[in-house]
Amino acid sequence: MKFYEHHLGDYAGAAGHLSMLEHGAYRLLLDRYYATEQPLPADLLAIYRVARARSADERAAVDAVLAEFFVLEGGEYRNRRCDAEIARYQEHQTEREAKRDNEAERQRRARVRRQKLFDQLRGFDMVPKWDTSTADLERLLAEAQTKTDLSAPVTHLSRVTGADIRVTDPTCHAPVTPLITVVHTHPHTHPHRSLSVGRSVQDPEASRANPDASATDRPGDEPLLPTNVQAAKAMIAAGCASTQVNPTHPALMAACDEGATPQMLADVVTEGVARSPPPDKPFTWAIGVVRGRLRDARAGPASTAKPVKPNAADDFRGKSYAGTDPAQFPEHLRAAVAAELAAGG
Repeated sequence: MKFYEHHLGDYAGAAGHLSMLEHGAYRLLLDRYYATEQPLPADLLAIYRVARARSADERAAVDAVLAEFFVLEGGEYRNRRCDAEIARYQEHQTEREAKRDNEAERQRRARVRRQKLFDQLRGFDMVPKWDTSTADLERLLAEAQTKTDLSAPVTHLSRVTGADIRVTDPTCHAPVTPLITVVHTHPHTHPHRSLSVGRSVQDPEASRANPDASATDRPGDEPLLPTNVQAAKAMIAAGCASTQVNPTHPALMAACDEGATPQMLADVVTEGVARSPPPDKPFTWAIGVVRGRLRDARAGPASTAKPVKPNAADDFRGKSYAGTDPAQFPEHLRAAVAAELAAGG
């Protein structure tokens, strides 16, 4: 055992009467008992050596402790409390070993993960300090990857549908069809375009048999970026920090769905950056402004016509008041009632 519990109250109650030498002898014998998880030998000379007892007084203190707190059984000095604590400790030993092994494995995986993060960051010419937290390393890598994705040509996008795009494999004279499908953007269709990437060889004969292929089917044409990615790039060019721009941000995707164009968003970013002071987060601020303006445009001008207040006298026309004295009505209604009576009502 590497440690054992020492309850001050229990110890004071059981051994508070001991002398200083007896206290020292008792604690040394307990330490040996727990460290070896074994009873003390019956050999007194060996016990004196354990307790470092050299003088007659020190050996007398050891003898007193043995007589009061230990029992000689089977050639060994045993202590009931020690035996119970050791048994309880050994009962949970397997569980402790499993936890220790799990912790060691967790630390190993964490070291491997950190090493991988450092290696990936070096690919972006970034060398963080050795004690940078794993969370900060992951954040730095995500920011570096975002900057690269937004500045590079289209390589990976999101939603997929539409027609195949044929490109030419530089290592082969035959046209190659990467399994890239694009949602073509038209004024009255969904604003997003996206890609999925794979490869398959296009039959040259099939290409010659279809001379009327669209412009997007010809080698050399590049697929258009999805609207949300175009918008992100335009907003960066207009003044948004690239670390704040996320082309797959839910609000940006929703704005594109609602009809926002990259130019709209870029113009509002320019408008915001020119303010004094500018918005703290121009990316999300611009998206909110554009979505609000689109909602206002869809709602149209608000009606300013005031509701017409009904004439109370109209309620008395077309009703029968025969035999009724007009004087029974309020003064401002008597004329209407009298008119109805005169008309035979």
